[in-house]
Amino acid sequence: LEQVFGRRVQSPYMSMGPRVLEEVATRYPALAHFDGSARHQSVSNHDEPWLHALLLAVGQRTGLPALINTSFNTRGKPIVNSLRTCMDLLDELPDLDYVLVE
Repeated sequence: LEQVFGRRVQSPYMSMGPRVLEEVATRYPALAHFDGSARHQSVSNHDEPWLHALLLAVGQRTGLPALINTSFNTRGKPIVNSLRTCMDLLDELPDLDYVLVE
Protein backbone atom coordinates (compact mmCIF):
# COMPACT_ATOMS: atom_id res chain seq x y z
CA LEU A 1 0.00 0.00 0.00
CA GLU A 2 2.86 2.35 0.77
CA GLN A 3 4.21 1.64 -2.72
CA VAL A 4 0.97 2.91 -4.32
CA PHE A 5 -0.20 5.65 -1.95
CA GLY A 6 2.97 6.67 -0.11
CA ARG A 7 1.37 5.55 3.15
CA ARG A 8 -0.41 2.53 4.54
CA VAL A 9 -4.15 2.84 3.88
CA GLN A 10 -6.11 -0.16 5.17
CA SER A 11 -9.39 -0.52 3.28
CA PRO A 12 -10.77 -4.07 3.53
CA TYR A 13 -14.23 -2.94 2.35
CA MET A 14 -13.21 -0.57 -0.47
CA SER A 15 -14.34 2.42 1.60
CA MET A 16 -11.25 4.59 1.05
CA GLY A 17 -10.15 6.45 -2.08
CA PRO A 18 -6.67 7.90 -1.48
CA ARG A 19 -4.58 9.60 -4.14
CA VAL A 20 -2.18 7.34 -6.06
CA LEU A 21 1.45 8.46 -6.26
CA GLU A 22 2.10 10.14 -9.59
CA GLU A 23 4.93 7.79 -10.59
CA VAL A 24 2.71 4.76 -9.88
CA ALA A 25 -0.20 6.20 -11.87
CA THR A 26 2.16 6.85 -14.78
CA ARG A 27 3.55 3.30 -14.73
CA TYR A 28 0.13 1.64 -14.16
CA PRO A 29 -2.40 4.02 -15.76
CA ALA A 30 -5.43 1.74 -15.31
CA LEU A 31 -4.88 1.75 -11.55
CA ALA A 32 -6.12 5.29 -10.86
CA HIS A 33 -9.38 7.08 -11.57
CA PHE A 34 -9.30 10.26 -13.67
CA ASP A 35 -8.97 12.32 -10.47
CA GLY A 36 -5.83 10.37 -9.44
CA SER A 37 -7.47 8.37 -6.65
CA ALA A 38 -8.04 4.63 -6.34
CA ARG A 39 -10.73 2.88 -4.34
CA HIS A 40 -8.82 -0.19 -3.30
CA GLN A 41 -9.47 -3.26 -1.19
CA SER A 42 -6.59 -4.20 1.07
CA VAL A 43 -6.17 -7.95 1.57
CA SER A 44 -4.04 -9.54 4.28
CA ASN A 45 -3.03 -13.16 4.64
CA HIS A 46 -5.37 -13.32 7.64
CA ASP A 47 -8.33 -11.98 5.60
CA GLU A 48 -8.08 -14.20 2.54
CA PRO A 49 -4.98 -16.43 2.30
CA TRP A 50 -5.41 -17.61 -1.31
CA LEU A 51 -6.06 -14.09 -2.65
CA HIS A 52 -3.16 -12.69 -0.63
CA ALA A 53 -0.88 -15.37 -2.13
CA LEU A 54 -2.17 -14.54 -5.63
CA LEU A 55 -1.47 -10.84 -5.09
CA LEU A 56 2.09 -11.59 -3.96
CA ALA A 57 2.64 -13.77 -7.05
CA VAL A 58 1.29 -11.01 -9.31
CA GLY A 59 3.64 -8.58 -7.56
CA GLN A 60 6.62 -10.80 -8.30
CA ARG A 61 5.74 -10.81 -12.01
CA THR A 62 4.65 -7.20 -12.47
CA GLY A 63 6.34 -5.26 -9.69
CA LEU A 64 2.99 -4.34 -8.13
CA PRO A 65 0.91 -6.75 -6.02
CA ALA A 66 -2.45 -5.52 -7.34
CA LEU A 67 -5.37 -6.75 -9.40
CA ILE A 68 -7.84 -4.41 -11.04
CA ASN A 69 -11.48 -5.24 -10.47
CA THR A 70 -14.43 -3.66 -12.18
CA SER A 71 -18.07 -4.39 -12.93
CA PHE A 72 -18.17 -7.24 -15.41
CA ASN A 73 -20.46 -6.17 -18.20
CA THR A 74 -20.30 -4.58 -21.62
CA ARG A 75 -21.89 -1.35 -22.81
CA GLY A 76 -25.66 -1.57 -22.69
CA LYS A 77 -25.69 -5.08 -21.21
CA PRO A 78 -26.46 -6.21 -17.65
CA ILE A 79 -23.76 -7.37 -15.25
CA VAL A 80 -22.56 -10.90 -16.02
CA ASN A 81 -24.18 -13.40 -13.68
CA SER A 82 -23.43 -16.78 -15.23
CA LEU A 83 -20.31 -18.75 -15.99
CA ARG A 84 -21.53 -19.31 -19.57
CA THR A 85 -21.78 -15.55 -20.25
CA CYS A 86 -18.44 -15.02 -18.54
CA MET A 87 -16.70 -17.55 -20.80
CA ASP A 88 -18.44 -16.16 -23.90
CA LEU A 89 -17.13 -12.68 -23.12
CA LEU A 90 -13.65 -14.04 -22.51
CA ASP A 91 -13.73 -15.37 -26.07
CA GLU A 92 -15.36 -12.26 -27.58
CA LEU A 93 -13.60 -9.32 -25.92
CA PRO A 94 -10.12 -8.63 -27.35
CA ASP A 95 -8.95 -6.68 -24.27
CA LEU A 96 -10.05 -9.33 -21.74
CA ASP A 97 -7.13 -11.67 -21.10
CA TYR A 98 -8.09 -13.49 -17.90
CA VAL A 99 -11.07 -14.15 -15.69
CA LEU A 100 -10.74 -15.49 -12.15
CA VAL A 101 -13.70 -17.59 -11.09
CA GLU A 102 -13.84 -18.68 -7.47
